[in-house]
Amino acid sequence: MSAGPDIEVREARPSEIPEVLAVLCSAYGEDRFDQEWFDWKHRGGPWGPSVVYATLLGEQMIGTVFILPWELTGPAGPVPSCRIVDGGTRPEARGKGALRWMTAMGREAWEGSNRGISTATATPTAQRVHLRNGATALDPIRQQFSTLVPAPAAIEEGNHVVDGFVPSTDGLATNWTPDALRWRFDARSGLDSRFIRLRDADEPHGAVVRRLVQQGVPTLVVELLWGPPAVAKRLVRAAMWRERTALVLAPVGPGTAPVPGRRVRPSGATLLCSWDNREQPVEDRPVERVGWRLSLADVGGVM
Repeated sequence: MSAGPDIEVREARPSEIPEVLAVLCSAYGEDRFDQEWFDWKHRGGPWGPSVVYATLLGEQMIGTVFILPWELTGPAGPVPSCRIVDGGTRPEARGKGALRWMTAMGREAWEGSNRGISTATATPTAQRVHLRNGATALDPIRQQFSTLVPAPAAIEEGNHVVDGFVPSTDGLATNWTPDALRWRFDARSGLDSRFIRLRDADEPHGAVVRRLVQQGVPTLVVELLWGPPAVAKRLVRAAMWRERTALVLAPVGPGTAPVPGRRVRPSGATLLCSWDNREQPVEDRPVERVGWRLSLADVGGVM
């Protein structure tokens, strides 16, 4: 696809992956985009490998974006989906529309063979690009610090905990499975997240958590929480006791999965854009926050 004089947008070739990674490192000013990261995130995903698109100015690659398969589930069952992720342009080549062209081409190619929902988390600048490409922007998904009284209880930890994961059917969310969760929180993600559950509770339950010192305050970040509310609350309190944390951090408000605690102050927000090309969208209402059930596992961190 020609996007302007001397500008070409196309699917990247396998031999060009080192150049794609160099573009990302330049775009973000970081060196974490290496072959190991690529193999984990874009070749080892539970719903299939990503498709990589690139923008070239003459012979130079100036931008790239990935279309990452990402299945959702809602009241009516599984929903095909993809996420538009890791888009970037070399600093010296910004302003040429590369991200917009790559995003449009990748999404339209995916939609050509899938009836589902495309999504993208975004910076304000990227959100404006997605809106020009026909996306609907949800109200910002706000994160909040909350207080909860820590209380001791025996906890077990390990990858086996997610074998007992029980998905919710209340609203749109990622169609998590144990293997998908192990992929999402693999050490190569750069997150020091742990799978935990209570030793003495028989009901299926569990959580994905990590410890973070935010603004000098030790905080328990709740990435995902499942199980009966009373048991889930006991688990969060026990995790706070074990991690010696004073606050809990999680998304709050309509369209988010509940996490116990009394809200004390906000901590940023995530912008989420969506495109729904299903022939008959059902009651999940993906263009409204109330139609979702989002956790940090869905919208936080490296995704």
